[in-house]
Parts: sequence; structure tokens; C-alpha cells
Amino acid sequence: MKDVFSKVALRIMPFLILLYVVAFLDRVNVGFASLTMNRDLQISDSAYGFAAGMFFVGYFLCEVPSNLLLKRFGARIWIARIMITWGVLSVAMAFARGTSSYVMLRTLLGAAEAGFFPGIILYLTIWLPPSRRASLMSLFTFGIPLANVVGGPISTALLAHHFSGHLKPWQWLFILEGVPAILLGAVVPLILSNSPQDASWLSEQEQTTIVLAQLAESTKENAEPFSWRRFCTPMFVALTVVYFILMSELYGLGFWLPKLLQARGTPLANIGWLSALAYGSGGILAVAWAYHSDFSRERRWHLLTALAAAAIGQTIVAMSHSPGYSQCGFMLSAFGIFSGMPIFWSIVTSNLSGASAAVGTALVNSFGNLGGFAGPSWIGWITARTGSFRPGMLALAVLLLIAGLLSIFVSTKVGPALREDLTPC
Repeated sequence: MKDVFSKVALRIMPFLILLYVVAFLDRVNVGFASLTMNRDLQISDSAYGFAAGMFFVGYFLCEVPSNLLLKRFGARIWIARIMITWGVLSVAMAFARGTSSYVMLRTLLGAAEAGFFPGIILYLTIWLPPSRRASLMSLFTFGIPLANVVGGPISTALLAHHFSGHLKPWQWLFILEGVPAILLGAVVPLILSNSPQDASWLSEQEQTTIVLAQLAESTKENAEPFSWRRFCTPMFVALTVVYFILMSELYGLGFWLPKLLQARGTPLANIGWLSALAYGSGGILAVAWAYHSDFSRERRWHLLTALAAAAIGQTIVAMSHSPGYSQCGFMLSAFGIFSGMPIFWSIVTSNLSGASAAVGTALVNSFGNLGGFAGPSWIGWITARTGSFRPGMLALAVLLLIAGLLSIFVSTKVGPALREDLTPC
């Protein structure tokens, strides 16, 4: 069994990671563009934070329908549609002319990208049994820090470059970082298979092995028919709140980290490299933490530890005036966020299947991603009124501690013992 899942991982994960790198880069490159765009378009800090967060309003409204359409049409067609649409709108961001058009384009970009992340999470559940998900989902979510490792230096280099013509550097940033989504979207149908049964690169025995592994780790709860009542339980609500807080931290830090570094006197040329260091180191440690969670068959305390680490890191960022301590805080926050995400989704997908999985992952992701609106907006609003990033950052640290407490009460079904996973196919 180990061999077939290794084969699956080597076949689909590199491409999925590449897609997520491009997706996340298009989502957060506005943080780097804001270093010069806000001045050119006369966008205030509060308006910037609000508009950056409006992405998630469009995302929220279209998330569940998008995931249901993915289940109907298959990942090959629907993921391609999502990528091409958001690539076109990302390029269109270069032609924003003020706050109103900026808000409108951010909202449309969120609507276009809705369904991508939960769609990939749903797609992975087709290929992986619950006991294998945290480690491989961590490789997929590694696309977030990788996007910052690659995108940070590139984005700041583009901003510092003097292009010929009438377009400003921040406009070229949106154009050059939006085109890859369009090109990769056209390639998706040629690479992805909708299911193991459709995969010509798997033998019939390997296809059967994957199906049997899924059946062996299915639970009684997963076998229940679809019902909307499943999404009104205390556990489901707690999971949604935990994810809301995780996303508040992820995007609060992502959208404001460049401006925070700039406010603390960091030269423009160094901002991209410092953010790359924080995200890269945090992401590598997160992959190791997720593998440890799969190996030990434990979810709850791994998630709690990740959330606590993010809270401590956020507190260090808020309270420290030393560049060195601040950088350590950024790294610890990144580790906590990126460690928490794959473990969180392995918990969610272990308790859902079929139509419930399509709707449930979309609901958790859509409501949770409203944190992507709340986090940046909150920091922008309070920074504009206090002249300091500290109160907003400390508020996010408190929320992370609350999420940690909620995670204690979350059910964590993982699957059979480790030795069963290592049975040769």
C-alpha cells in the first residue's frame, strides 16, 4: 500500500503544489504592490485593508456552488476554469484606477478563485485514505510559504525595476504574476485525472488498492446519508471558528507583513528576502510536523501546539522592536499557521465523505476564509486610528489562543494503526 500512495504523491503533488503557488501568489501579491500602488492610487491604510479583505466576500459567496460544480464536472475541467478566470482578473488588477475599481476587482478575483482550495482538498480525499492525509496535505499547503519564498523577492525586484512605457512597476507585477495562472489552467486537463479509476498511469491492481484502502478506513459516520444537520453540530461550528481564526492570522500577516517591515525601516530590497526566510523556514518545519502527526496517529495536540506557536510568534511580532526578535516571531507564526492547516483539514475530511465532503469542505473554507476579510481589515482599521500595528497583532494572538482551546474539543478520527498502512500491496 505504501508504494501505490508514494506513486500517487509523486504523480499529482508536484503539479498541485505548483498550482497553489500560483494561486496564493495572485492572492497576496497585493501586499507587495501596496508598497507603491497605494501612493499612486491614493488608497489609505483602512481602505487598503478593507479592499484586500473584499476578496474573501466574493470567495464566500461562490465557494459552495463552485465545489458542487467541481463534483459534477470533475476536477480536470473545473480547476482549469477557475485558474483561467482568476488569471485574467489578476492581470486586470493592473488597470485599477482608484479605491472603487480596486475594491471591485478584488471582489471579482475572490469569486473567480472560489472553490480552488476546497476543491483540491476534496480531490485529494479521492486518492488518499484518512491516515495518509495530513502529511500529503502539508505538501500541498507548502505552496503557501513557497509562494512567498519565490514571490517575495520577485515582487520587490519588480517594484524596484524601471520598466519602459506607461505602466508602473506595480502594474507589471500584477500582469507578470497573473499570466502563469492562465497558462497552467490550459494545461490542467492534460495532467489531472478525475479519479483513480480514470488514471491510465495506474494499473488495475493499484486502482483497486486505493479504493479498498478508502473503504477500510471509512467510518459509520461517513456512511450516513447527506443531511444539512451535520453542519449545525457543535463540532462543525467549532471547526469553522478555528479555521476562521487561522485565516485571520494567515492573511493578516500576509497582507501586512511587507508594510510592517517597511514601517520598521527595512529597505525595499530586503523586504522580499526577509518574508521569504520567515515563510520558507516555517513551511519546512510544518511539513515535518504534519508527518509526525500521521506517524503518531494524533491530531488534537498537534493542532493545539501549532496554534499556540502561532500565538506566541504573533505576540513577539507585536511587542518586539528588535528586527532579530521580530523575524523570529514571523518564523514562529508561519510555522504555527502552516502546521495547523494540513492537520486541520485531515480532521475535517476524516469526518466527511461523498456529498457531505463536497459541501462540508466548502462551508468550512468559505466561512473560515471570511477571516481573510476580518484579519486584514481589522489591522488596517486599528492601525489607521492608533498609528501602530501592535493592538491589531495582539488581538490576533488572543484569537489564536481561543482557537487552541476550541481544538481540544474537536473529534480526531485518524484511521487504523500505523502498521496496517505499511502492509505491502
